[in-house]
Amino acid sequence: MDILKLGYTTKWIEYNFLTEEILSKQNTDFEMDLDKKAEKYRYNSFVNWIKGKETFTNEEVSHYIELALEDVDKRMSGSAITDLFVSPKLTNRQFEMIKIKLPQFGEWTQKLITREVLIRRINSERMSPDLFKLCYDYKVKFKDNRLLINVIKKTNDSQCLALFEELEVGKKLKTLAKNKLKKLK
Repeated sequence: MDILKLGYTTKWIEYNFLTEEILSKQNTDFEMDLDKKAEKYRYNSFVNWIKGKETFTNEEVSHYIELALEDVDKRMSGSAITDLFVSPKLTNRQFEMIKIKLPQFGEWTQKLITREVLIRRINSERMSPDLFKLCYDYKVKFKDNRLLINVIKKTNDSQCLALFEELEVGKKLKTLAKNKLKKLK
C-alpha cells in the first residue's frame, strides 16, 4: 500500500484512523482525481473518523492531535483540529487537552479557544453579568455575533436581554433580544 502518496504516515493505520481498505480506495480515487490534492483525502479521513465515533478516548484525542500537528498542510490540519475541538462528543478533559495544544496551530486559534470556552459556559452556567460581559467583549474584539445570539437563545434573564437595547450590537441582535423579552413577559 502506498501510504505516502496521500501524505499519510504509518501512524494513521497504527492509531486506527485509517484502514488499508480506505487507503486503497483513496489511492484509486486520487489517481483519477484531476487536481491531485492529497490533503483533501487526509482531511476527509479526519472528518469521517469524528463522524464514526460516538465518544472518544483520551488516547484517541491525543493521537488525533499528534496526527494533525505532524501534518505538512497546516491549513488542512487547522481545519481538522477545529472540527474536533467544536465536537459536542468531547468530554471536559478532552476539551482541555485540545485547548492546551491549539496555540501550536497558530495565532488564529485565540478566537476559536475564546469562543468555544464561552459557548461551553453559556451552555452550562446561568447567565451572569460577568459572563455576559465576556460574551460582549468577544463580539467587540472579534466582530462575531455568534455568542450573543446564543445568549439570547439560552437566557431567560430579562435584565440581561434588556442590555441589548443599550449596547452597540446591531439591529438584528436588538430585535432578537426585544422579541425574547416580549415572550418572557
